[in-house]
Amino acid sequence: MRVLVFGDSIAQGFWAAEGGWVERLRKHYDKRQIKDLFTPSEPHIFNLGISGDITTGVIKRLANETEARKWRWPHEKFAFVVAIGINDAVMEEGTERSSADKYQSELKTLLQEVNKFSDRVMFVGLTPIVEHIVNDRLWKSKRYLEQRVIEFDEVLKEFCVEQKVPYVHLHQPMKERMDAGHSLFDDGLHPNDAGHEFIFQLIRPELDKLLAA
Repeated sequence: MRVLVFGDSIAQGFWAAEGGWVERLRKHYDKRQIKDLFTPSEPHIFNLGISGDITTGVIKRLANETEARKWRWPHEKFAFVVAIGINDAVMEEGTERSSADKYQSELKTLLQEVNKFSDRVMFVGLTPIVEHIVNDRLWKSKRYLEQRVIEFDEVLKEFCVEQKVPYVHLHQPMKERMDAGHSLFDDGLHPNDAGHEFIFQLIRPELDKLLAA
């Protein structure tokens, strides 16, 4: 099974010195496979996260990225993990980059593209942000607002319920952990090593369920 993970800089693993959550998934399954190299049974994880990507970007590149990992092994099965939306929610020069309605429509198109290759797909919810840190340190023309992140995450969750697609909730679990005194972000937007480890721990059991279905 080949697991293709599509997303943005958070999936790519920005600021994770020990590897982001996708890299941690790869290491987890590779370590299990190394115990028996003669009986391939563990999934191969491919990190297809691109910094700054938005939902339309994933739609445009999904087919090519998938075909590039299929042509040598045409009978290989695929599963998809999609973690996209936080850059759709951004405000740019005081203007909404996208809207909740547009995001919902694009999610439908994205799922249609995925289903051309597989019905094994799960969506990863949006992560929280620390507004006063991210908007003070990063890109002055952009503003990340927690309320818009929550709004887009709710759209994603409702979409997954409607489509009967697995959804991994990250926002509230991460907020609760932060409220308990844990540092999960350094720049207010990208998880640090502790943040990526926590995301990994939330996603891994859900991915196991998807692959076993």
